[in-house]
Amino acid sequence: MKNSRKILLGTGIALLIAGVAGAGITYQDIRRENLMHAVAATVPVPFADTAASLSAGFLPYRDGTYSLYLSAPGDPEDPGRGPGQRNAAACPPEAVLAGIIEYDGSLEIAVTDPDGRVTYSRRITPGNVPATLPTGRGWVLIDTLGVPAGGRQWTLGVSVRPGDTHPPVCGMDIFLLPPQRHDIGSYMAGGVMWLVGFGGCMMLGFIVIVLAGRAGR
Repeated sequence: MKNSRKILLGTGIALLIAGVAGAGITYQDIRRENLMHAVAATVPVPFADTAASLSAGFLPYRDGTYSLYLSAPGDPEDPGRGPGQRNAAACPPEAVLAGIIEYDGSLEIAVTDPDGRVTYSRRITPGNVPATLPTGRGWVLIDTLGVPAGGRQWTLGVSVRPGDTHPPVCGMDIFLLPPQRHDIGSYMAGGVMWLVGFGGCMMLGFIVIVLAGRAGR
């Protein structure tokens, strides 16, 4: 009887420890991958009657090829980006693209490294606007660029030199997306299933420990 109780108690403790450890590791992995797949930096295009510029810093957690996009406000397929929650009905992707094509000013985009060196620059004028929209998303791919991983801050900057016409009605954002090594939606769903499984393991361990306590009476 005592041996059975010890076996039950040991099994219950092992299940409980395995569940807690597995859930902790899985949770940290989900957080890390979500961070590495999130938009690195977003800068609203500062349309105005005079020259203006805005910038945002970012930490490149993962090296590789980053994608630079012009975003259509209110993109429902990108819930992780705050600036993408605007009125999609008023400013669909086609309206955003038309607005930048008709605008006779220019946008200047620059990425600088932690030492202040410009590693990438691109000037967008009506004559060289990217003309394609990725299928199913309100994003216009501007370009791709290589960024090394590191713990120091880089900067994405956007400057506007106004022309004679009024600024576009639809607001626009320039954002930088890091390399996407997973379909993050499917990856997160799989991680949640693992968390549920480890939760069940903890519950089973607790039940076995209770049974071991009753067996000792």
